[in-house]
Amino acid sequence: MSSTWPALSYEKWRATCDTLHAHTQVLGKLAAGLAPPEPQLQHAALRLTARGWETLPLPAPDRSGSMVVVLDLRSHEALIEHSGGRTTRVPLTPHRAVGAVTRDVLAAVRDLGGPVEIDPTPQEVPWRVPLDTDEEHARYDPAQVADYFAAATRAAQVLAAYRAPYRGRATPVNAWWGSFDLSVSLFSGLPAEPPSRDFIMRNAMDAQEVAVGWWPGGAGWAYA
Repeated sequence: MSSTWPALSYEKWRATCDTLHAHTQVLGKLAAGLAPPEPQLQHAALRLTARGWETLPLPAPDRSGSMVVVLDLRSHEALIEHSGGRTTRVPLTPHRAVGAVTRDVLAAVRDLGGPVEIDPTPQEVPWRVPLDTDEEHARYDPAQVADYFAAATRAAQVLAAYRAPYRGRATPVNAWWGSFDLSVSLFSGLPAEPPSRDFIMRNAMDAQEVAVGWWPGGAGWAYA
């Protein structure tokens, strides 16, 4: 990998960014629905790996094993993998709408692991069209996705290095599908009053923490 961070103009890649963001929400909703609940919504977090965005192993709905759902940003396809060895691939192509990809991913999960339903309403985004009927978001530029993936990989490495020496409770580097960012949280162990009654704030911010992160608009952020 080059030592130079790739140029990533948000305005130039915004359409592809929104499409990719929508794809990650499908993975996140599967994680939120199938994984055992954890404090601070950690069960719903995704990971950025050497392939792209991935769920952790999720219980198959029919109890036949575990499943992982991946957005492979190298081969530009969604992978649905079952611990029994079966895999289904769903292509991510330049003009394929989010709705078509969503329906194919959910069909693959059902075929490999049994019945599953998600709430298709997108979260933390300005659009409200359900993911499984979204024909608006269909721009997917593989070159722009490759640049994003290179930048995100570097950002994840920086966050991991920041987290490493902390001796208290800390999260892994999480890939959050609602806000489409990467972050790591360090916890003091003290209880905290959630900043609002919003579901996410109430459940994610119930302990004092400092979080640092990166999002693909190019800005870094931190909060306490």
